[in-house]
Amino acid sequence: MTLIQMLDAAERQNRSLLCVGLDQEPTRFLDRLKPRAAPPAPKPDNFRPEPLFSMA
Repeated sequence: MTLIQMLDAAERQNRSLLCVGLDQEPTRFLDRLKPRAAPPAPKPDNFRPEPLFSMA
């Protein structure tokens, strides 16, 4: 069965044109879609969170 035939069958079975494919195998991702390493987190030397609201 070709991809087009599978899509046609899924469209008829689900009565929908929506097709979502989520591949859980990162090794099969296209290079441009592979997850990238996150940049290093900044050091919290001078981190002072501001309060979201005041109880005054």
